[in-house]
Amino acid sequence: MFAAFLVASAGTGQAWAIDIVNGDFSAGPGGLANWQTVDTLVDFTVLAPSGYVSAAGGVADLQTPGFASGVVMVTLYQAIAIGPTATTLTFDLGLAPGTGDAGGSGTGVPDFLQVSYVDDLDSAYDHRFVAVDINGFYNPNTFVPLILPDLGNGLSRFATGIADLAGRTGTLYFDLNELDDGLYSTALIDNVRIDAAAAPAPGTWMLLAFGLAGAGASRARNRQRA
Repeated sequence: MFAAFLVASAGTGQAWAIDIVNGDFSAGPGGLANWQTVDTLVDFTVLAPSGYVSAAGGVADLQTPGFASGVVMVTLYQAIAIGPTATTLTFDLGLAPGTGDAGGSGTGVPDFLQVSYVDDLDSAYDHRFVAVDINGFYNPNTFVPLILPDLGNGLSRFATGIADLAGRTGTLYFDLNELDDGLYSTALIDNVRIDAAAAPAPGTWMLLAFGLAGAGASRARNRQRA
């Protein structure tokens, strides 16, 4: 036990980002290293990679191609193994309407971006975290509006606890859904990260180890006196 405490004393006292790779879209060709993209057609055919996702500017950019294109969903996703001490999922996102899309009948049902997690093994762990359309952010499970911190660059920050997902494996999805609202839409995503619980500060475990050792010695002395 004492040796284990000595090893643990190397902790940094910081919470580190874990599990999401290239969450700032700065690495690889087009900024999309470790991310996958697909387009889903109205007949559920899936085409990969998507023709409507880019990240050349360090921010992921998803575009609706128009209702007449037959593409009903544009998806950015990453398979992840969530660490055993994971606490929080954070990302920045926004949705902006574009110019008029004359490809449909203009029913007025708005395009929307939804962020979700699908577990590899158990659907009980699936989550729909947040959605946004032209009217703002909302909880996709209850449709209750959400107010997120505005970062002033077309993005807002979302954060949620995911301790219940610690140790799980699955896929994080950003789905831009094309609906017949008569408008093109652009979704922006950046700074996707998972944070872990803070490790003990340097020396914390060392002090605790010596404290336990001292307590053990004290108990031994008391037994001898008895």
